[in-house]
Amino acid sequence: MHHSRREPAGFTLIELLVVISIIGVLIALLLPAVQSAREAARRSQCANNLKQMGIGLTAYQTARHVYPAGYYSAVQPGGATHPIDTDLGAGWAWGSMILNEMDQGPLYNAINFQLPVTMPANLTSTNVVLAAFLCPSDASETIVPILDQSGNTLGMAPSSNYVAMFGSGEIAANPGKGNGLFFRNSAVFTRDMLDGASTTILTGERSQNISRATWTCRVPNAVLPPTPNGEGGTLIATNTPTETGASMVLGVAGIVPPRTPNMVAAHVSDFWSRHSGGAQFVFADGSVHFLKSGIAPNIFQALATRRGKEVIGSDQY
Repeated sequence: MHHSRREPAGFTLIELLVVISIIGVLIALLLPAVQSAREAARRSQCANNLKQMGIGLTAYQTARHVYPAGYYSAVQPGGATHPIDTDLGAGWAWGSMILNEMDQGPLYNAINFQLPVTMPANLTSTNVVLAAFLCPSDASETIVPILDQSGNTLGMAPSSNYVAMFGSGEIAANPGKGNGLFFRNSAVFTRDMLDGASTTILTGERSQNISRATWTCRVPNAVLPPTPNGEGGTLIATNTPTETGASMVLGVAGIVPPRTPNMVAAHVSDFWSRHSGGAQFVFADGSVHFLKSGIAPNIFQALATRRGKEVIGSDQY
């Protein structure tokens, strides 16, 4: 008996298009979940960075009974024609002071703290990128320029996505008079922190989305402009005058106008992150908190100060 041989059936064009469409839909559904998981991991690493900073600052304070200064600098007092004091240097900042406590003893020993970061003797510190000071969510430069008022480059410094809390108010007006834990030549003891460690901010995030930062030093004559578009910034702060270079190591809870983390009308000295809706901060008790951009400005300012004696509940932030 003769049997006819049937050819195996294949996909029709319509069936193939249906399968491709289903795969496309599945990828479209899966991609946001993957991106969300990746951002959650990056945010967790960022929180760990802040935790390590908190541990380093606490260890420094425990050993010396005082927090490091926001930055250290000789000062030329202002006069009648120029009332604002002038920083003379060397300007080494809080981040460089805690290198030993963050397991970076060799780097700490390589720095000549009598000279600014821009001097040849300190080339080592200008070329060392520390992952502990970089938020993985920030697509930023790892070595950033330090600029003067004319836009000339004074030197280069390793980037940071974290700045110390100056307090409420503006840094440029008087960098040596912050009401937070860190300012020029500050020497804040725990007895000075009347608001309590659990409601006082140590450091927080500064994305290059608005301006650059460094853990190293405040360089004399330096200023802080917005990060140019195309170099990691979106020019959010274009309407803000160029800020003092002290803002490369310090941040504020601005009061004119009242500003909060990730606020659209950000200033270059503000706190900002690539995390959606707010930024992360480490408090003096070592706890890390995500403060939303919708936090009440007066609460944010209260968390920024060391002795305002405000009563703040944990449900307010």
